[in-house]
Amino acid sequence: MRFLRNSVLLLSLIAAVIEGRAQEMNFGWGSAETPDLNETSYRVFEFGYRQYIYKDYIALSFMWPNEGHFMGHHRDGTAWEAWGNWPIDKNDRFALSLGVGAYYYFDTETALTSGMPGIPNTNLNGSPDVHGTSVIFSVAATWYPWPNQRYFFRLMGNRVSPTTDIKVNEVDAGIGVWLGHGDNPAGAKEEDLSKTYRATLESLSNIKEGTMRQEITGYFGASAENGARTPFSADRRYAWSSEYRLDVLENLNLTLSYVNETNLRIIRRQGFAGQLWAVNSFNNFLVGTGVGVYTAVGPRGTVAPGQYFTPVAAPYFSVSIGYRFTDHIFARITVNRVTGYDNPDSDVFLLGIGYRM
Repeated sequence: MRFLRNSVLLLSLIAAVIEGRAQEMNFGWGSAETPDLNETSYRVFEFGYRQYIYKDYIALSFMWPNEGHFMGHHRDGTAWEAWGNWPIDKNDRFALSLGVGAYYYFDTETALTSGMPGIPNTNLNGSPDVHGTSVIFSVAATWYPWPNQRYFFRLMGNRVSPTTDIKVNEVDAGIGVWLGHGDNPAGAKEEDLSKTYRATLESLSNIKEGTMRQEITGYFGASAENGARTPFSADRRYAWSSEYRLDVLENLNLTLSYVNETNLRIIRRQGFAGQLWAVNSFNNFLVGTGVGVYTAVGPRGTVAPGQYFTPVAAPYFSVSIGYRFTDHIFARITVNRVTGYDNPDSDVFLLGIGYRM
């Protein structure tokens, strides 16, 4: 009983944070430079989701930055940050923000030691997939140019400073959309605690009564191993997945998926993934980000026929955008990153059609 009460309390707190008062999703493109190599890359892009948790002043965010391609380094990852936000004008159309957090990166390298025994995550192309963590510092300027509209522009700069990898400074600009309740953010950015509590209590009541909404989705797409020296098309083959999704709370989902990368040339990996998702919706659009584990097993071209890897629980990160056609039928586009241990990293791009019960 104590575990159940603690679980309910934890889910209530998560719901209160996720429901919050305002949410923003953005996409940016820009450039990066590394003083360690004295190089510049113009292939930088990022996907971000920001959740305000106290009025207009404090926010949490998830970001998936791709830092571009430098000599011997193709790095991206997931960043989790806390933000201080300062509205500049009284109409809340322009604001400056400072953020700091943790960055878990995946760096596909072409090192002199590539392919040597004992180098972890080295794929068939001799490119080790190096994982690590770093502090990330960010600054952003956000502008809502049109009154009573959801859309905004954002200019952002990031500083990534790993102790065992290259340091990178990034700048990107892009567009975003406000995902809060109502038609536009004007006058709607104050935290509505009563709405949060009502939604939380209703969700908890659904848990007790066993009436939570459920979804089943079938996906088909492509899987690509991260190899720094492989032609783009050489390491990309089809993939498919089936997913069961449970609405635990209004903005919190659990999923169980079967993922099959069987036709990938370098690795033939398949297994089950379990994830916890922060989700939101507006005007029939669905957005979410998930974090969990992927327990996979499968043969690889560098082992003897019939030989299998020992199953491992690899970190599994996802972002998803969808559209609901009816109350029951929807479509999703989901991008997943598998961070292997004795297997190499891979990206899984999936398009799916689902049914909501």
